[in-house]
Amino acid sequence: MKLALKPLGRVDIPQANIIILSSRKELPDAGFYPVISKLEVKGNYDENLEIFLKVKKNTQVETIKCGTIKNQTLPNERFLSHWVSNEISFTYFIQLISPADSKVVASMKSPQSIDDDSKDNKDVAPVGTRFTDTSPRLWRLKMSEGEKPVIEISKDIEDQGFIDNLIFLNSILPNVVLEIGGFLLANRAHLDDEGWFKDWKKFFEAMEINDFEEVGDEEDEITRWLNRLVDRYCVRFKSNLYNPLIEKLNSSNESMEDF
Repeated sequence: MKLALKPLGRVDIPQANIIILSSRKELPDAGFYPVISKLEVKGNYDENLEIFLKVKKNTQVETIKCGTIKNQTLPNERFLSHWVSNEISFTYFIQLISPADSKVVASMKSPQSIDDDSKDNKDVAPVGTRFTDTSPRLWRLKMSEGEKPVIEISKDIEDQGFIDNLIFLNSILPNVVLEIGGFLLANRAHLDDEGWFKDWKKFFEAMEINDFEEVGDEEDEITRWLNRLVDRYCVRFKSNLYNPLIEKLNSSNESMEDF
C-alpha cells in the first residue's frame, strides 16, 4: 500500500462521513445535466469550517462553496447546467477550509465517482462507467487503490445507451473481472482494507472464490485461478448476459431467414 504524504494537520474525511446524491435535469432538445440533490458532511469538525465541492467531468472542473459545517447548503440547481449530455457521471472531491487563514483542515483521500441517480457516494455498483477519450481503444479499465474500478468508454460513441448492449457487455465484463481479479491477487495483503478491495473480495466469495491466499506466484497457477474466476462469473450471470444474447441473436437469424 502506498503511503500518501499530506500537509501537517490535514486529516482525511472518511467516505462514510459523506453523503452525496446526483439527479438529472432535462434541457429540452439538448440533453441532461447533473444536479447535486443532496450533500451532507458529517463528523466532529469545527462548525465554522467552509465546505468546498470540486467536481470534474473529462477536462471540465468546477468548484463551489457549499456553506459551513453548521449551515450546509446545496449548489444552485443550474450549477452544472453547461454540462449537457446524455451521460452525466462525474467525479467529486470535498475539502473543509478554515475561513480564518484559508487552510485546508480536512479533505477526501481521493476523488470519487458519482453517477446519475446513484443511491449514495459509495454506489452499489461494484464498477463505474465513464465516457472519455480512449482512442484508439473502444474501452479500457481504470484501477487505483483509492477509487473503485471504472470502465472508461470512448466518448466518440454517439449512442451512450450502448453500455447496455448485450454484445458489448458479454465482450467486456469477463475481461473486467479478469483484470480486477489479477489486481486483487497482486495486492492480496490489502483485501480486507475498507473500500473497493473488500467489496470485490466479498463479491468473489459469493461466487465461492475464497482461496486468494492459497494461490502461488507461478504464472501458470495464477492463470488457472483467474480462468476459474472468470468461468465462475460467467456461470453466475449466464441468465442475465449469455442466455439473453443467444436468444436475441438466434431470433435475429430466424427473422432474416423469414425475410
